[in-house]
Amino acid sequence: AVAIAGLGHSFGEAILPALTVIAIAAIGWRATWGLAAAILALGFAPLLAWLLAESRQPRGVTAEADLTAGLGGRHWARREVVSHWLFWALLPGVLAPPFIGTSVLFHQVHVSEVKDWPLAVMALGYPAYAAMTVGSSLACGWLADRFGPRALLPVYLLPMGAAVALIAPATSVGAWHAMMALMGLTQGGAQTLLGALWPELYGTRRLGAIKALATAAMVSSTAIGPGITGALIDLGLDFPGQCWGLALWCALASVLFLAVRARLAAEFPPDETTPRPQPARARTGGKA
Repeated sequence: AVAIAGLGHSFGEAILPALTVIAIAAIGWRATWGLAAAILALGFAPLLAWLLAESRQPRGVTAEADLTAGLGGRHWARREVVSHWLFWALLPGVLAPPFIGTSVLFHQVHVSEVKDWPLAVMALGYPAYAAMTVGSSLACGWLADRFGPRALLPVYLLPMGAAVALIAPATSVGAWHAMMALMGLTQGGAQTLLGALWPELYGTRRLGAIKALATAAMVSSTAIGPGITGALIDLGLDFPGQCWGLALWCALASVLFLAVRARLAAEFPPDETTPRPQPARARTGGKA
């Protein structure tokens, strides 16, 4: 369900860059910004207000009955989350995709100049990025339901690590296309994985406050990523050279996630949020 709900984001990433280029060519970049603002203010804002006025609670289900506790059998408050080791152990890996993804896309013109790759040819990587993001999001949703989101933590950053590691030594623009596809694997997986992870870890009673905390951290990461990498470019370290460090970040975060997963298994007893195979006789209605 989380994967399906997030498809709009991937759809926008697939079509909006092309529509924006067309709009800039037709009416200029200033008018394009104005048009985007008008669409948001006059179109989407009223639509959201109308949609959110309708109750989203399933019929016949009370709010209390539908709550699911997190680790330790309780519902965590935001102040408890930030004072516990788990959130800070997760943060380096959670911040990697927004930091790296935004930096890569922000500096693509710089990469084009350093590598002498035509921007128009580099743009052909966007369809692969969008397709892999959608496919990864749906696959990660199935895997999270089957094995639990915690099981996926150590592996979801590996495609992004491989993606940025491709850029540093690359001589062919085909490496950029492969990088975009691999980056889409992690971006789509992260979108679904984290959506399933927060309620499993911290419960659903205060899920909005906890997701807001995580989202604020990720948005901050997207904001500082281009600034830090841009400052390093000004100091003489081009972005392809920085990609070795970004790949190392992903590798170290994956190792950290392995330790986090092991610590969670030892610290908290098995809980009902992790799917488990049922005995065959129980599934068919026989006595256990």
